[in-house]
Amino acid sequence: LVLSFFGYLGNFYCLYRSISKLLGQIDTLEQKLAKASKDGVAVDSGLLEQLAKVRKQLLLKKLGLTQDLCDSVMCLSDLGNGNNPVLDNPVLLASLGIASGACSFTKVWLSV
Repeated sequence: LVLSFFGYLGNFYCLYRSISKLLGQIDTLEQKLAKASKDGVAVDSGLLEQLAKVRKQLLLKKLGLTQDLCDSVMCLSDLGNGNNPVLDNPVLLASLGIASGACSFTKVWLSV
């Protein structure tokens, strides 16, 4: 379980870097669109498609980050062996499980 928790931490870092990179790409594409509209140039449909694709990737990364956050809190609860009344709250754990499952379902649904 300890290794699983460290795996979540490593994945957080990787997802954070990916999200930062995607946000930079979105900013660049939006600047290109703003410049094109300001100059009165017709907006390239390929640019719009690329922006939509990057935004979808960003959403998938954010869902993955949320899912890993839920799973890591549940992992922390398992590591505590029932000694933490906050992390061992059944309502909290059930909510985290539902949120994690919803993120997983949405990621699969969107990537099809």
